[in-house]
Amino acid sequence: METLEILQTLSLVMAQVVAITMALVSITKQFKVAKKWLPVFALGYGCAVTFMFIGISWVAVLVGIISGLSSMGLWTGTKTVLKK
Repeated sequence: METLEILQTLSLVMAQVVAITMALVSITKQFKVAKKWLPVFALGYGCAVTFMFIGISWVAVLVGIISGLSSMGLWTGTKTVLKK
């Protein structure tokens, strides 16, 4: 595969993972989980869903982290976790 094809495939996977992660976090909210922990769940869900799509690898971890952060919003999620 060419580099461009790989990037296009990863972009497609990330878009799908972000949507699924947002849905899973929304479901998690219904279980009355503290808002402080939702970004952590988003990272976990992002990695788990990415592993299902492309298998376990360093690329999957990176894509999962990026997708998890994207689904919650990098700044908002970090601010929520660090808030006392």
